[in-house]
Amino acid sequence: MSEAFPDPIRGRTDVIAFNRRVWSEFYDPDCTVEILDEVGDERSSAVRFLYSAFARRANKPYRNEYTLFARSGPDGI
Repeated sequence: MSEAFPDPIRGRTDVIAFNRRVWSEFYDPDCTVEILDEVGDERSSAVRFLYSAFARRANKPYRNEYTLFARSGPDGI
């Protein structure tokens, strides 16, 4: 992890800042996320989603399906 972000990343604000910084390097900020499935609770969850945006380097629309698994606890997310 870079010096700009702690490891592990803690808290909603830090997670949002990390994702905005990483994703905005490659995609325009105008994007859509369509949730396909989600399960879990505040300690453990999974979500399957479609991410659509404009890819800057490829200069064309981008769309891909992702699955994200997340757990939180005393050590962070």
